[in-house]
Amino acid sequence: MDKNYSRLGDVENMCHEYVDKPPYNFSDKGLYGNYRCDAPPFLLDQTINMMKDMEANPDFILWTGDNLPHTKTSPEWDVVYEEIKSITDRLRRAFPETQILPCIGNRDLSPVNVIDPRKSSRSIYEGFLDKAGWHELLNKSKGFEEETFTRGGYYSVSVSSSLRVITLNSNLWYKKNNYTTRRRDPARQLQWLENVLNESYTNEQQVYIIGHIPPGFYSKAIPKKKGEQMYHEHFMQPLLMILRRYSEIIKGQFYGHFHLDMFQIFRYATGSIKGFALLAPSMSPWYEEKNSTLSVPVNPGVRLITYSRRDSVVSDYTQYYLDLEKANDEESGAYLPLYTFSKIYDVTEISSDSLNKVYNNLKKDQNLFETFYNLLTVGKKSLPCNNNCKVSQLCSMFSYTLKDYEKCTGLSNIIVEKSFFDKSVNYLLFYVSLLLLILTACVLFYLLYSTFCSDSKNMAKKTSTKTLDSIEGWQQLRLHIQDRPGFLRISFSGSMNVVKPSVSAVGVNSGHSKICFGLSDWISGQSLYCMDLVSSEWIFMPL
Repeated sequence: MDKNYSRLGDVENMCHEYVDKPPYNFSDKGLYGNYRCDAPPFLLDQTINMMKDMEANPDFILWTGDNLPHTKTSPEWDVVYEEIKSITDRLRRAFPETQILPCIGNRDLSPVNVIDPRKSSRSIYEGFLDKAGWHELLNKSKGFEEETFTRGGYYSVSVSSSLRVITLNSNLWYKKNNYTTRRRDPARQLQWLENVLNESYTNEQQVYIIGHIPPGFYSKAIPKKKGEQMYHEHFMQPLLMILRRYSEIIKGQFYGHFHLDMFQIFRYATGSIKGFALLAPSMSPWYEEKNSTLSVPVNPGVRLITYSRRDSVVSDYTQYYLDLEKANDEESGAYLPLYTFSKIYDVTEISSDSLNKVYNNLKKDQNLFETFYNLLTVGKKSLPCNNNCKVSQLCSMFSYTLKDYEKCTGLSNIIVEKSFFDKSVNYLLFYVSLLLLILTACVLFYLLYSTFCSDSKNMAKKTSTKTLDSIEGWQQLRLHIQDRPGFLRISFSGSMNVVKPSVSAVGVNSGHSKICFGLSDWISGQSLYCMDLVSSEWIFMPL
């Protein structure tokens, strides 16, 4: 929520009015908000009222964080607590008997994105409880331990005898948090998570996990670039091991942050699918126009989830949306059902198996993928999704380590359906390229074979061996001459009783008709020997 939103504000300044300047222009930015700006208080109030109309007494509310606006400068901590307290009070008034389970988003920090687990973190987390009003939300929840929250901003509560909700502080693992780059387990959250899951398993409780930032990669990427990785890489393997070990009792994970409506499935090295996450879209319609390939406008959204109280299986959900443009035009709006998951994707429940089925259908069925892509932005039309866009989107839905993500985006595991024309062109190019490759190989083979045969014949004709028998100090000194086009090679072999000769000079006259070389040794000094290559006669010339 942005309390400074103004209908006369500047969209380049988050719809804020300048203090020392006249209004940017007098165009109305909208009663319900603007796609370039965060949600005004009026939109928040309307959203909470409509939530109450949808379901007056829900079992619990998952509040996934990011309550402060996307301003260029970070507010002070007192402002952070004040803004969150304003939202807390609104929710408590509307749902006085409902358990409201909040978590901390990356925009709920000062400065944003970062928090040092070693420095004054206890007083910071105490501020959420005391100044932001979360004590009133959590103290009445069964099993809430203040100690874990003040240590690292995470906690768990039992919403029933058979279901526990674990709330993570995903900021501790966030890749933009440079304070935890080299920390193995900041605030001991990984160790705590495993302990709580083990305790839940022992007590035969099912588990939901919630947080603000999901694991994995952002679903939109610049062509030929990786999507933004959410967690530091060194946290992923320990986290995935824990999630896999307790996948039997983890009935769902729920995150926000992307402002998009999508899901993730957890596929492990064995090929098994164990676990899923549902990512809810935001109430804020904000997007950053200067980076339109990564940030896209969305309609405000609210999600109503149904689940089985018996075994905690997520049965279904209905996504509600507010058509922002229409609401602003008419200055009246209502949240309407956008879709129900089971109906649009033809499944009977939301589970690892059913979501894997939907995922495979999205890869093969282009019409279904286009429907999914339209729902991704809560009914707000965005740029068309080309092949790079589709690969990035689908890979982000089941890749969590850098290795897996690069493997997915770099290989053709993602089956992208194309038109018959596209396929025909691809096949034609493939066969033409293959034919050219074969022809080139044949030509090269012919040239190499011809050169080899020619050289062999020349070598056979021009190679000769001569023996010098009466040179003082040596016995059977052999001179080997190989005359091939372009060069003349000379070598010596034989037995000697004094010392191996050394070649001090080699000279060849024009036309290669005569070769001369000098030999030296410790006994006879230097001598010059020449051989007439035509008559094969040796000429001895002492120096």
